[in-house]
Amino acid sequence: MTKTTYADLLQISVPVTLVQFTASLLLVTDTFMIKTFAPEALATLGGGNGIFLFAQFSVVAAMFSIDGYIAFAVVRDDPETHREILGTSMFLAIILGLLCVFAAAILFLGWQGGDKRQIAIYILMMSLSLPFFLVFLVFQKFWISRGESIQMFQINLFGLALNALADVVLLHLLLTEPDSALSIALATVVLRMSALTAVLWYTLARLGKADTFRIFLPTPHGRTLRKLSSLSLSTGLNGVLDSATMLLLSLGAIHYGTYAMEISQYAITLSLVLFPLYIGIGNAATILVGGALGQGQLSVARIIAWRALKLASLFAAVATALILGTVLTRYARIETELALVLLCVAAYQWADAIQAVGAGILRASNFGTPQVLANALAFYGVGPLILVICLLLNFEFLGLWVTFSLAIITTGFFHYLLYLKWSWHWIESDAGSQHS
Repeated sequence: MTKTTYADLLQISVPVTLVQFTASLLLVTDTFMIKTFAPEALATLGGGNGIFLFAQFSVVAAMFSIDGYIAFAVVRDDPETHREILGTSMFLAIILGLLCVFAAAILFLGWQGGDKRQIAIYILMMSLSLPFFLVFLVFQKFWISRGESIQMFQINLFGLALNALADVVLLHLLLTEPDSALSIALATVVLRMSALTAVLWYTLARLGKADTFRIFLPTPHGRTLRKLSSLSLSTGLNGVLDSATMLLLSLGAIHYGTYAMEISQYAITLSLVLFPLYIGIGNAATILVGGALGQGQLSVARIIAWRALKLASLFAAVATALILGTVLTRYARIETELALVLLCVAAYQWADAIQAVGAGILRASNFGTPQVLANALAFYGVGPLILVICLLLNFEFLGLWVTFSLAIITTGFFHYLLYLKWSWHWIESDAGSQHS
C-alpha cells in the first residue's frame, strides 16, 4: 500500500478537487465578466461576496453532518433507509437555505442608501440561490458516495456554462447601471437552478421516476432530523468560526471604500480558487488514514499522512511561485495595494495547505476538538493582536490582509504541531501493541 500512496491520494483527491473547483470557478467567471463589461460594479461584488460566502460556507459546513448518514444509506441500500435519511437531509437543506434568505432580508431592510444598499440587494439576490444549491448538495453527496464524482463534476460544469451565458446576457441588459452586480446574482440563481435540474434528471435516469420521488421527497423523520440538527449545529458553528474572518475582511473593505472592495474581490477569488487543491488532498487523507487506522495499520497511516502533507506542500509551492511570478512581472515596483495584498495571499499558501490536510488527518483520528481550538486561538487570539499592531502602524486596509495572512500562517503552524502530536501518539500506540 505504501508504494501506491501518492496514486491513491490523487485518485481520491482529484475528483473532490474538481467538484470543489467548479464552485470556485463561479467567482472567477463573475469577476471576469464584471471586469470586462461593468467594472463599476466590481466594488459591489467585493463588498458583498465576503458576507454572502460567510453565510454559504457556514450552512455548507452544517451540511457536513449528513455525509456519514448518506454514506450509511448507500451502504445499506435499503429503500426505507434511503427514504428516511435522504428525505430528512433535503428537508434540512431547504430550512437552512430559507434561514439564509430571511437573514439577508433583515440585512436588506437595515442597510439603506449608498453603496451599502447595493451590496444588501446583491446579497439578498444571491441568497435566493442557496435553497437550490443546498438541495443540489444532497443529490451530489449521494452520487459521490456511490463513486460518481466525475459525473457530478460534469453537471457542475454544465451549470457553470449556463451561468457564464446568463452573465453575458444579463450584463448587456444592465450594462450602463451600477446595479450590474445584480445580473451576477441572477445568473447565480440560474446556475444553481440549472445544476439542480440537471442532477435531478441524472437521478431520474439512474433510479427511475418512482424511486427518485419516493427517496428524495423532502420529508422530515423526527429522530433522524433531531440527530442531523444536533450535528449540524456543531459543524455549522465550526464553519462560522472558520469563515468569520472572511466576513470581517468584507466589512473592513466596505469601511475603507470602493477601491478596497475591488481589491478584496480579487484576493478572495484567488484564495478560493487555490483552496480546493488542498481540501481535496485533505479529504483523501481522511479516507486513507482512517482506513489504515481501522485496519490497525498504524505505520501505514503515518506514512499516508506524511505523504499527504508533502503532496499538499508541493501544490502550495507551485501556487506561491505562480502568484509571485504574476505580481513581479505585472508590477515593476511593488507599490500598489493590490500587489501587496496578493503577496499576502502568496505568503500563506503553504500554511493553508498544512491546515487543510492536517485537519483531514485529525478528522480520521477523532482529534477534532484540538483543531477547532487551534483555529480559535490563531484567528481570535493572535489575530486581534496583529490587527492592533497593523492599525498602530497605519496600514489601513492592507492591515486586514496582513492580519489574515499571519493568522492563517499561525493556524498552519498549530496544525503541524497537532500533526506531530498525533504522529507520536500513534507511534507510542504501535510500540505498545508490538511490545504486548
